Amino acid sequence: GTTTGLDKLDDLTGGNLPNNFIVILAQSGVGKSSLMLYSYFYKALRTHENDDNYFCYLFSLEMSATMVLGKIISTYLYEEFNVRLSINDIFSRKKNYTLSDENYNLVLKGIEWIKKMESKFIIFDKSLNAEILYTLLLKELEKRGSFQETENRKIYIPNNPNLLFNVIIDHISLVMPSRGRDLKREIDLITAYLVTLRNMTKLSPIIVQQVNREQSSMERRKQGLSDIRQSDAADSADPTKAAEVVIAVFSPKKEKLNTYVGYDVSILDDKLRAIQLLKGRYG
Repeated sequence: GTTTGLDKLDDLTGGNLPNNFIVILAQSGVGKSSLMLYSYFYKALRTHENDDNYFCYLFSLEMSATMVLGKIISTYLYEEFNVRLSINDIFSRKKNYTLSDENYNLVLKGIEWIKKMESKFIIFDKSLNAEILYTLLLKELEKRGSFQETENRKIYIPNNPNLLFNVIIDHISLVMPSRGRDLKREIDLITAYLVTLRNMTKLSPIIVQQVNREQSSMERRKQGLSDIRQSDAADSADPTKAAEVVIAVFSPKKEKLNTYVGYDVSILDDKLRAIQLLKGRYG
């Protein structure tokens, strides 16, 4: 496996591992996509820059592929050159702003790095349902191994036994239900397909999922229950039930808390995030 870039999280979960189903929960705008991109996409690319032991199929239903790559380049430039350029800087999306020549040349270096990594990922940013997901993943798995029938079951023989294959859906509430299915049934079917493929091929699904608004209800806050719970997952409980690891990203500022586990929210403001491990099946 690979590191998530967060040592405490690695200690508790083992990091980004093969045959491992992960769900990342959070309210809208808190940073669940940023955590996913950094810990389960970018850090894996950096770890496997010089080998063929990583591949990711990223189903980006919220951001375009261009914006995803912009965020990845932003992170690369910060880690590699200690330069802070947001995606708004990179794309010159600010009013009366243009990248300086120096920063433009750095962005070109980021693009050059991304091009070297292109064989290690596919970003799908179109409409997605269970059948499309299953078809695309089977096609990619057949490129990287073979399915064989035995007397009792169907097995998968990978070309590279050391490959870490991540399948990321960001976020799952944006899938488009097929005719005859509502959103919950679509999510449940996607989860069932991912579990089947995980068990057969050892790929690692990572699902990003919103939490219900009731998570921040006044009644729960009165009881001191502002933290996210596994039961807060929106639209379907099946992903969290199937997962080995469930992680929540929590913003005390968004919950209007003055203090949080000893931290002064008025000072840290919206920079403070808690990453909570809600479920760890193996420890």
